Amino acid sequence: MHPCLQRLKVSWHPKYIPYRLAERAGIAVGIFGAYWLILWSYQLTTQTSYVVALRQFSIVLGVAIGVFLFKEPAPKVRVGAALMIAAGIAGISIGG
Repeated sequence: MHPCLQRLKVSWHPKYIPYRLAERAGIAVGIFGAYWLILWSYQLTTQTSYVVALRQFSIVLGVAIGVFLFKEPAPKVRVGAALMIAAGIAGISIGG
């Protein structure tokens, strides 16, 4: 049996099910909370471009973590694209 399938088989063992349910519930609450914060910030400001730009900056942070911490492949392409996003964010904040 392939190691990935063995891991999947073990993760659905009855003793792991409460942990998996709690993990999924935590993820669901986190996603809902993040979306709620974005909607709330839209109500607080008239310039939604700043909110959207800050939201997209999480992609840049994810790329940095992936390249430097997890050593993901194709770092030049990923860092280049992240720099383009960062330049767009800078352009929005400077240009208004």
